[in-house]
Amino acid sequence: MELADSLIGIRDSKKIAAAVSQVQEKLLSTQKELSMHDADHIKYINELEETKKALKEKEKYVLSEIHKNQVAYRVKKETGEPDHYVCQGCFDKGIKFVLQGKNCKQSHLFSLSFPNCKHSIPIQKMILPWCIKLLMRRISKQIGNASSRILIDDELSKLLFVF
Repeated sequence: MELADSLIGIRDSKKIAAAVSQVQEKLLSTQKELSMHDADHIKYINELEETKKALKEKEKYVLSEIHKNQVAYRVKKETGEPDHYVCQGCFDKGIKFVLQGKNCKQSHLFSLSFPNCKHSIPIQKMILPWCIKLLMRRISKQIGNASSRILIDDELSKLLFVF
């Protein structure tokens, strides 16, 4: 009888060992899945943060027509940033490139271009902004009144931003 009990005990311990092994395998598998889900969770959190950051940046700008059927994003005045435009196509893709102005003496156009995408917007030449600025500074020096110079500079800033 002792032999039978001993054999039954061995058989039971093998069953228990097999069951423990299965539980350990399932536990390991579950831990791997949890680890993958944690990695996905971190990835989604990072994507969400990037999206929030991009939306916050985009809220600083308003889509504006800067010439006939030509649009770009213009920085809102309340941001406190210097007045500038960014390329609409690039900005919609999440890339921010500031519009750069160039004077073309042959064509009498003032061309606004974006360095990244090479998009260019020709604008009829008015009085070039830097000419206006120079003229206004000369006038303000002749006036000599500091408050008049500040007023002229403020008006000049508004004028230059409009193009």
